[in-house]
Amino acid sequence: MEKEWHLKKPMFGGKESTFHVMKSIERRSCDTDIYMRSENGSVSDEQVESLNRFLVEYQSTESLIKASFHKYFTRFEDKRSRELISLPIMLEVLDIPLRGRKYDLVLICSICYKKFGFINRSITLRVEMKNGEIQSTRRTSSDDSIKEN
Repeated sequence: MEKEWHLKKPMFGGKESTFHVMKSIERRSCDTDIYMRSENGSVSDEQVESLNRFLVEYQSTESLIKASFHKYFTRFEDKRSRELISLPIMLEVLDIPLRGRKYDLVLICSICYKKFGFINRSITLRVEMKNGEIQSTRRTSSDDSIKEN
């Protein structure tokens, strides 16, 4: 990666720390916050493998994520589904937890649009992946999803 990772130590002396970097994925206009959970200041090969697999397979994963958005649309959004699905996905947070979890990657992503021409709205999904496959998705607010990690 072209940017430097920063180690964030636990606040109250716990074992788990986090490596963090902001990176543009697939030449997006906004950077994605990438977090890699660490125990004793090191990450596992599995975590690095999960990140690399996601970066390489992002194009195919993006179409699966876009399909997931549709099932969470409100009635108003469903009427505009063609327009909304054509909008780019904003990758906000990519979290790679410690091994042994039921997922090996959590992605927080959004589609932003204008409601009634002047109100900015976003549809945010939390996507949990394991071995490059989507395990679960749910609609949430960005703040709630980040707190859960």
